[in-house]
Amino acid sequence: MNNYPFIPGRTNGVPRRAPPLSFAIALLAAAMLPVTVSVAAPQTPAQGTHVPVIVNVYSNANVSTQYIAGAIAEANKILGQANIRLVPVKIYDPVTNANNGDDGDGVFTGPERYAIRTFGGKEVAGLPGSTGMKISFGQQVNATNASNIGVAVHRDPTIIVQKYGSTNDTAQTIAHEAAHVFTLCGKYEITNNTYADTNGHTRMDIEGPLGNKNLMAPKNTPGATNLTKLQIEEMNKEVTKFGFSARQFKENHPAVVYLVQSGAARDDHGDAISSGGHGGDVKDIHDLQRVWVGSEQGVPTLTVSLGVGGVMPSEGTLEALYALGLDTDNNLLTGVSYAGRAGIDRIVRVQVSRPTEPGPLLVQGFVVDPMMPPARPLPGRSNC
Repeated sequence: MNNYPFIPGRTNGVPRRAPPLSFAIALLAAAMLPVTVSVAAPQTPAQGTHVPVIVNVYSNANVSTQYIAGAIAEANKILGQANIRLVPVKIYDPVTNANNGDDGDGVFTGPERYAIRTFGGKEVAGLPGSTGMKISFGQQVNATNASNIGVAVHRDPTIIVQKYGSTNDTAQTIAHEAAHVFTLCGKYEITNNTYADTNGHTRMDIEGPLGNKNLMAPKNTPGATNLTKLQIEEMNKEVTKFGFSARQFKENHPAVVYLVQSGAARDDHGDAISSGGHGGDVKDIHDLQRVWVGSEQGVPTLTVSLGVGGVMPSEGTLEALYALGLDTDNNLLTGVSYAGRAGIDRIVRVQVSRPTEPGPLLVQGFVVDPMMPPARPLPGRSNC
């Protein structure tokens, strides 16, 4: 289990969960041993499809690792329109494998490009799930046409690019060629009744986002980074063959993703105490052993799972009181000292009882602000 630091702010209300209390695990609203919890750092949920990327730097490519990282970061800003993110996992600078496809000059002929894609495919196959993409940097992508600055083959995971000006300029090339890999090739629909050419490109004679300012324009020009809704839909059809989904697409998986944080603690001391006329009659169920606390980021409610030392009896009278102390602001100087712990701002008490026999188990809880009594009852009352 991931054990995250806990509690982003004060928790004023705690919802109750009260299924039948049998077996050793009792799921209650909130209760149990004093536990100090700390503030969770804000986090942003992962979104979209993350594509692992291997980068090979061939001879005379004239790019540094920093340049590559910057270009990929800028490419991600463009591909972010489609919720796609390239994640570099390996950068070989220089690539040293003798079978890398190049003769050593970094200027790629047609057969060399074919060999580079073959080599790249083998490298991608070695990634987890054989899932990812390969970016190969050379000095010149096409030995016979210096104006070609990038090349990709539909659905092949290896793209071949060369440095072209600033990281922003090269980023545009990377994003363009990656989009070819992610199925923007052939006469797909750009917008209603507007189609790409046989190479998957938009038309340069159309001004604006549907033409010369589209990411799939055949020339790398400033501002040509736009994608249409239909292009994004086309890319998302098969992009998970190259990456891992970090977001459930609503039309396929109607779920909502939330950031969840949690924490856990154990108490194996066997230190339950008797009070209120019980004398020495302390049962196993009076001794609390485990607590798990979880919540959604930014939601002022908690879900708590308690583990007790025994099985809730199915018959006989019963009374057990459990308490959970919360340091909601991670500050020992606020709140009160409770059960030997400083800084307690809220105390949640839950009573599990069967006053008469025969009769149901009753669960009732209260939230106490020790600085501002009286206690507030948890919502409702449960008969189990």
